[in-house]
Amino acid sequence: MASNALGRLDTHFADVVSVLGNAEYCGGLGLPPAPSGAWPRSGNFDGDGAALVEELSQRAIADDLSTSVWTSAAQFVAVQRVADYGAATLDEVLLDPGMDGDERADDVINVAYRWWTAIRDYNGEADVPSNRSLFMSSGRTS
Repeated sequence: MASNALGRLDTHFADVVSVLGNAEYCGGLGLPPAPSGAWPRSGNFDGDGAALVEELSQRAIADDLSTSVWTSAAQFVAVQRVADYGAATLDEVLLDPGMDGDERADDVINVAYRWWTAIRDYNGEADVPSNRSLFMSSGRTS
């Protein structure tokens, strides 16, 4: 049942990613397309894709097409980071719960630390150094 739901969700997700990667569509919004490839998954925290989500969020709310709260580009990237590192952490722990050897345990700890940092940043609990890009920082903004 879960794999059936995931399959249906992936189809819709792929459609949305395809539209956001279309240069003609995005050009109509005055923005560059989202990157091709693994975006928005697999550690690809791209500002162009995040800017598209922010623009569409604003337009949907302004046109009464959505009752959701506005999503800024920084918030979108923050959520991406939490989701990406969370999934990676769970994969690491569930696929190899024994974590044989110190090197393997260090790899898992590293991924789990990134997840914790992403959650902390999303919650606005960290001072983001000024040398970090807007889209790699994540303090919640509105």
